[in-house]
This record gives sequence, C-alpha cells and structure tokens, in this order.
Amino acid sequence: MVQKARQPVAPVKVENWEAFLHASEALQKEIRERAAALKKGPAGNQPAELASLRMTNRARGMIEKGSPGSALELLERSISMYKGNGYAYMFLAYVHHLQGRSARGAEFLSSARRYLPPDPRVHGELEGLSRSIKSNTESRAPSSRARS
Repeated sequence: MVQKARQPVAPVKVENWEAFLHASEALQKEIRERAAALKKGPAGNQPAELASLRMTNRARGMIEKGSPGSALELLERSISMYKGNGYAYMFLAYVHHLQGRSARGAEFLSSARRYLPPDPRVHGELEGLSRSIKSNTESRAPSSRARS
C-alpha cells in the first residue's frame, strides 16, 4: 500500500490576540504570587511549580515574537516539571493549533481546563481556542459523503 505524502498545512492566524495577551498577563501575575509565596517558605512542590511557570512565560514570549516552534520544547519541559501548570497546556494547544496541528492541540485542552486558575477571561480565551480548534479540525475531517 502506497501512502500519500502529507501536504504542508498553512499556519492558523491568531483569532483573539487581546484574550491571548490577557492570559499572558494572568500567567505573569501568577508567577509573581508564587514567587512571593515561596519567599515566605517553600512548601510542597512550589520551587518546581515556580520554575515551570517561569519556563512557560519564556515560551509565551517566544510565541508572541512569532517563534511558536521554539516554544514547544520549553512547554513540554515545563509540564514535565509540574503537571499542574494549566498555562503550559493552554499554550501548548495554542502552538499546535498555530502550526496547523489542531487535532494534536485539542489533546491538551482538557488538562488546561482542569489546571487553569478560575479567571473568567483566561477561561474565555481557552473556550475561544477550543472553538477555533474544533472548527479547524472539523473542516479538515473527510465528509461522510466522501466515504460513501
């Protein structure tokens, strides 16, 4: 059986840049709060959590500068340091979506929902990303008529 070569996929344009920037601001606020808590005395996995959030923030900066591919490795490392980093999952979904791999990005959305803080604007961005990923994935799926 001969497999067809995969066609390159055009990157997806950022749909709601303002919401993305709010998520970035919320991440930076959380880093400041975790750093302040750590100064009061380390508890549990706070050092790993703070390092993970800082790494996610560096990856976020790469995304903003137009280098989402460079951010992938940092986001994956960030999650390996601290599995509860909802921002890392959200930005990882975002990067995959930007690079045309919406189905892969969708895999990270439930973890992002589970671990993000209860900020309505951040969750609003997450839901917007989810809708965008879903519509992009559905538009690439073969239609049922094509199979009959």
